Amino acid sequence: VAFPKADVVTIDAKTNAAGNKVLAAEVKKLTGLKATLLKVEIANDFVIAKEKNKKAGGLRAAAIQKFFQTAKLTNAKTATYTLMPFKLPKAKGLTVNVYYY
Repeated sequence: VAFPKADVVTIDAKTNAAGNKVLAAEVKKLTGLKATLLKVEIANDFVIAKEKNKKAGGLRAAAIQKFFQTAKLTNAKTATYTLMPFKLPKAKGLTVNVYYY
């Protein structure tokens, strides 16, 4: 999930349209697949160079978790969320893995 610049930690359509578009597409896909069990792993360590807030990675992860939790995934009966480090070299965004059944 992309973040446009340093210190942007939200994923709403106004401040982070690219990130919001990716997550909205994922929610739409999961709804169409009628997934009932979700396991979502979210990186909590993505920080952009020159970022003032060194806790931005955790704030971004929390925003993504909240996005999924408030999404209307009508078929999902159970969803678990794990915030974990995914230190990837030269990452251009925050990693989100979604497993569904």
